[in-house]
Amino acid sequence: MKTYLNIFVFSFMSLLIVSSCANKKAEKILKELEEQEDPVYSPIHEESPTNDKLVEENQIVEVTFTNFLSYFPEKDVPYNLQDIKFTSYIEPEFVVEYIDSEYLKKDSLEQIEAETEYDYTPLKYAYAGKMNIKHKHLLAYYQIRENIGPNGYYILAMYDNDGVFLDSLHFDVYKVYLEASDEVIVYNDSIEIKINDKKHSIYIDEQGVF
Repeated sequence: MKTYLNIFVFSFMSLLIVSSCANKKAEKILKELEEQEDPVYSPIHEESPTNDKLVEENQIVEVTFTNFLSYFPEKDVPYNLQDIKFTSYIEPEFVVEYIDSEYLKKDSLEQIEAETEYDYTPLKYAYAGKMNIKHKHLLAYYQIRENIGPNGYYILAMYDNDGVFLDSLHFDVYKVYLEASDEVIVYNDSIEIKINDKKHSIYIDEQGVF
C-alpha cells in the first residue's frame, strides 16, 4: 500500500513540475509577442500594376495654367503644323477653362441632336505642341472626332504667363495635317502660311497678338 502511495505522490509531483514548466514557457512566448512591434503594411510590397494604374486614372488634377501647360510637348521653331503626333485628349475641365467655355454645352446639344448613339461622335481636343514666342506661350492643339480622327480646326493660340488668352488662328486640320495641301510654319516672330502655292506671313507683335 505504501508503495502505491509513493508512486501516486511521485506522479502527482511530476505532473506539477511539467505544468509549471509549460506555464513558464507559455509566459515567455507571450512576453516575446508583446515586445514585438506591430507589422507595418507598405503598399510598396504590393505587386499589382493594376492598382497603380487605378490611382493614376483616379487622380484629381487641379485646373491651373501650369498643369495645362505641362501636358503639351515642347516644340522648337520653326515648327510645321504637319508635325504632330497624337498624345492625349485635353481634359474637359481644361477645355472649358482655357479653350472653349461653351464646350460642355455644345457637346450636350450634339448628343441630344444625334438620332442614335452611333451618330454621336464627341468632338474633343488633343495636345499638339507648345512654343515660347515673345516671352509668351504659343500652344498648338487640334479638334478630333472620337473614333474618326482629326476633324475640325487646328488652332494656334497665344497665352500670357498667367494663362490669359491673347489671340488665336484657326486652320482646317484636314488640309493642314491629313491632306497636307496647306502648309503652316511657326517662326520666332511670324507664322508663314502657304495655300495653293501662295505664301503670306502673319506677324506676332510684342503683346502676343497676330
